[in-house]
Amino acid sequence: MRPVLERFFALAGCFFLSFGIFADSSDPYWMILEKGKRLFQEGSYGDALLKFEDAIRVRREQYDNSKSALVEALSTFELRRLGDDLSSVESYIDSHNLHRARSALNALYGVAEKSEFNNSVNSVLSRLSDLEWYPEAEYWKGEVFRIEGETGVALIQYQKALDHAAVLEIPAEATSIRYRAAELRAVRLEYNEMEKILTKILEADSLWTSAKDGFARDAMARTIANDGADKFLKMYRHASPMTLRAHRMLGVYYYKSGRHDRALTQLLAAFLIASTEVLDALSRNNHEFAYTTLSAALDASYRIEDIEKYILDTKYYSILYYLAASLYANGHRQSSAALWRIVAKMPGAGEWAGRSSRQLVKPEIEEPTENPSIGN
Repeated sequence: MRPVLERFFALAGCFFLSFGIFADSSDPYWMILEKGKRLFQEGSYGDALLKFEDAIRVRREQYDNSKSALVEALSTFELRRLGDDLSSVESYIDSHNLHRARSALNALYGVAEKSEFNNSVNSVLSRLSDLEWYPEAEYWKGEVFRIEGETGVALIQYQKALDHAAVLEIPAEATSIRYRAAELRAVRLEYNEMEKILTKILEADSLWTSAKDGFARDAMARTIANDGADKFLKMYRHASPMTLRAHRMLGVYYYKSGRHDRALTQLLAAFLIASTEVLDALSRNNHEFAYTTLSAALDASYRIEDIEKYILDTKYYSILYYLAASLYANGHRQSSAALWRIVAKMPGAGEWAGRSSRQLVKPEIEEPTENPSIGN
């Protein structure tokens, strides 16, 4: 099978010669995107790529036309003298039946609150320029390239989507795109770039990025090292679900590359975030639940399908295993053994139970490696 880039350009020739075959010019851009995503799920990657291109084109034309219509109206003497005052400009547009300009503003207000523009015409024009980009479609183009092995091109597309993240319909999708880029960097063994991306994600977790919280982080590390996980979870809770995976990936990466102090910091964060969610879920499930020990909490979780699924999805047992390994590597053998004992007896822990059991018999620190497998 030819690489997707070669197939894309071959198909694109047919696309422009016979526009009606692939284009959905009568459909809104979001519907064309959805059609492309459906084709992607069906494995029709070349056709999906063309849909994503078409969605980008249709959106660009829509907002470019809107901006042109508004600029045309603003170029008249009467509107120029009103300056940047959006309310006055709108009143004039309505009183003089400038339908194209009104339609342009209505299209904009359909995707953005009028209050966001601070009564500024220039802000409206700037947003219309931004909206000519379609970051969601740029990302999905990247997904086609990724799955076809064109990883370098995929990363370019992810970055293009992130460069225009301000107009993502769901702002949180920027984090999902960064995770995808980080995973791909790891596959390409580009760990420095992976680390930069994951660190960027952590900017959303104030507890681990704010300098003023350094004392709190140090206190947390001392508590789990000296007093163990049970007391630690009696003292601390922290919710930052979007950064959990970044903490875990960085923690495993630092451990496997021999930076055990940094591994402990990141894995402790992952442990705290995931444990907070588990304990909160147990409380929602049973209002009489009261935390006593981590082992008892996990025993209770094993009997609740949704919580057990969360534990497996977040790789919670691997977090516990590597947190214990990092504690051991930093000289805290008692607290590390306590965590390994918990994992070793959990029926859902799989390979991590076996690895923990072996560590309890003969604990060892993994040899550092330049190309660690960190899991996504």
